[in-house]
Amino acid sequence: MVYAENSGRASGRLAGLQKSMSEPLSAREPALHAMLRSETAAAHSRLESVLALLDPPLTRERFLTVLQGFWGFHRVWEPLLAERRELAALLTGRSKLAILEHDLEALGMTRAGIEALPLCLEASRLGGSAMRMLGGVYVLEGSTLGGQVIGKALQGAAWVPENGLQYFNPYGARTGAMWRTLRAALDTASAPAADEEIISGAQDSFALLQDWLGGRLSK
Repeated sequence: MVYAENSGRASGRLAGLQKSMSEPLSAREPALHAMLRSETAAAHSRLESVLALLDPPLTRERFLTVLQGFWGFHRVWEPLLAERRELAALLTGRSKLAILEHDLEALGMTRAGIEALPLCLEASRLGGSAMRMLGGVYVLEGSTLGGQVIGKALQGAAWVPENGLQYFNPYGARTGAMWRTLRAALDTASAPAADEEIISGAQDSFALLQDWLGGRLSK
């Protein structure tokens, strides 16, 4: 792989992630983030269309199926992420498994029922280089930016638990800060060969989520 040929340089950039976490972003959008937005825009739109979370009426059954699908994905993907020590600082506080389990239980599932859900075994294909996995983090963290919009779509729905649902808005007031930290990490990791790996990882993540979640919703 291209990344393997540049592993020494890439490791050096990843080692700098922790130091850059608190550094402010420049006013200019980093080139990598602009490329990620451009190269994944079509895939992003396709996934949003498959999920249809903003298409009324948003039913309990549809939302529950989406959360179940995300749990099956995260249950495979997060252990792979945990193996990447280079990303440890960035990933602190970003696990979604406990949040998904909270939401699923709030919607009436038992712990045993959750553990029996199908797993997205294909998510193991998203492992490999830290750079590819950083692209996957970009995709999954991006869903938090629309959390407030999805929250509004849920308002007034009789099936929504009194204390709300958290998966799409896990950080609350910290959403902006968490996203800026990710942006800073992407900027630090950026280099031609690394950018290729990150973008490829993001594209593959979008494609897999579309197939996995779309398949569950079509049943």
